[in-house]
Amino acid sequence: MKMFKIVSKLPYIKRTTLCLALSLHAFWCSSQTTPHWYTTNTSASYDHTILILSTVSVTGNIQIEPGDYLGAFYDSLGIQACGSGAGCCINFQGGTPWTGINLGIPVWEDSPLTPYKDGFTVGELLKWKLWRVLDNTEYHIHVTYDLTWPSDSLFVASGISKIWQIEAITSNNLELKAWVFPQTACDFSDTTHITVSIINDDTEPVANFPVSYSIDDGQTWVTDTVPTSILPGASMIYTFNQTVVMSPLQDYHCIATVNLNGDINTGNDTVYFDIYGLNLGDSIATEHPDTVVLSAGNHFDSYNWSDGSSGQDLHVTGYGSYSVTLTYDSCVLVDQVVVYHPLSVGHQMISEISLYPDPASETLNIRGIDDPEISIFSITGRQLITEKGNHINISSLPQGIYFCRIININYKLLIIR
Repeated sequence: MKMFKIVSKLPYIKRTTLCLALSLHAFWCSSQTTPHWYTTNTSASYDHTILILSTVSVTGNIQIEPGDYLGAFYDSLGIQACGSGAGCCINFQGGTPWTGINLGIPVWEDSPLTPYKDGFTVGELLKWKLWRVLDNTEYHIHVTYDLTWPSDSLFVASGISKIWQIEAITSNNLELKAWVFPQTACDFSDTTHITVSIINDDTEPVANFPVSYSIDDGQTWVTDTVPTSILPGASMIYTFNQTVVMSPLQDYHCIATVNLNGDINTGNDTVYFDIYGLNLGDSIATEHPDTVVLSAGNHFDSYNWSDGSSGQDLHVTGYGSYSVTLTYDSCVLVDQVVVYHPLSVGHQMISEISLYPDPASETLNIRGIDDPEISIFSITGRQLITEKGNHINISSLPQGIYFCRIININYKLLIIR
């Protein structure tokens, strides 16, 4: 049976004292610099004991050496204060567990006898720091608790927790956790708001850092500076100031990233998120319709073609209009395409019909057909303009992507300002 050395409680002292080292190995503790950690040893009615066995796993990018100190910290008026009865001089040999030593750290409860906070309250998170005597530097550490023990990372009166892994890291660790919005093509609009989730994995507040996104696989970027402070361990849902035009006809390969100076874990700074639209393409003029294959892509939950089939692709059998309805989660997308003979409208080649300029801003011109009727729709399907003629005034339309229909033939148009 293993024995644990438990640090005894100190008498109640109504003054702030150094968070001193427990001398497990007197040589190391007496010959090294101590951290400037202060605590009030409250000797309150209850404390919470943290056990660290000699078999504890140690990971991270900072080596823990004999004589280094561990401390458990609580928040007091926004300042982190040492709440262990003593800082703990530990005996790690080159990052491996120390030999034959089991350690117990008492973590003090807030004293009811003082008007100020001088210890942990029930349910408060235990936050850990490392003082490394090699460079007289304080580092943040992450600890993992053994969940089979009665308590874990939250202070409990008369609680007992066991740490089975310690990860020592340098400061500054900001994480881009997730791409929040948009999730599907049904979320797209001419003013799409990009939203992401950010987590502060550090033990200090973080603010005024850049966050960026791209919707074209990193070719172009939009960057904001986040002014709001994120508290240690907290998360933030952040929406970018600039909106973006996104069309359900397109696929988007999205990237979001944070960039914090001194961030030691850049592996969690970036997320990738693909959003797939539906675009069967423009109407198809062909003399051999049975050679046409329409593809709706392989990114959706269900497919319902106008001929009743449910595959990803449709093999056309003749001239006519073909449509597909797709579902993804709660999103439903619909698109259609017309397959026609090149001479099917009078004897005029429909393939010669064109719209210009594209992008357009004030006037849309139609070439290849005389005095056509043209309808213009938003990307959500709302009809905005219906006119006859070869020159259509579009100055009233805001910037965005629109659909144009001429003689039941569909075109796509980009309007810019």
